[in-house]
Amino acid sequence: MKDEPDFNILFVSLIENEKALYDYTCAADFNILFVSLIENEKALYDYTCADYSNRNAQDRAWESIAKEVSGNRNAQDRAWESIAKEVSESVCDCKERWKNLRACYSRYLKTAKLPSGSGTRRKKPYYLAEFLSFLEPFTKSRKQSGNLGGDSTTFSSQPASLLQTEDDEQNANIDSPSSIQYAPCSQTFCLQ
Repeated sequence: MKDEPDFNILFVSLIENEKALYDYTCAADFNILFVSLIENEKALYDYTCADYSNRNAQDRAWESIAKEVSGNRNAQDRAWESIAKEVSESVCDCKERWKNLRACYSRYLKTAKLPSGSGTRRKKPYYLAEFLSFLEPFTKSRKQSGNLGGDSTTFSSQPASLLQTEDDEQNANIDSPSSIQYAPCSQTFCLQ
């Protein structure tokens, strides 16, 4: 743990020296390339594929992607390569990047499928949505439910003192802690 602050300082100083790392378009291009490589490896996202549950097949696919990504180096990639020598970039980094991109796409899908009138503003489309659309058949939606009952969401215009009195009367009617009811989790999307 003593070396960790020094490592962070070294990492930040290396990034500051490489101006190409700040360019968003380079990062977007890299992510597009990365997603296209993932799309070719069904074992990493298609749960109907026989190799999806085969850890060795998945490891081979990740190694293939890591080699392909490291082979397509531009100015930014060379900058990352110099940093990678210092911080040991690995297949694990590819897996982590994929996990983050997939999570962003899941959140995008969740907000894009909200019904009209739900009170949320439309966001601009996720820049990788077009490239990640191959994941839609492998995206599962869970049933949405709230943690409040149907009539508990009504609001009253009564003064707070009257509401407090009503709450006290209702709390007096509770017999035991077993009367507490728990609602299921809210809607989420799973990518497997």
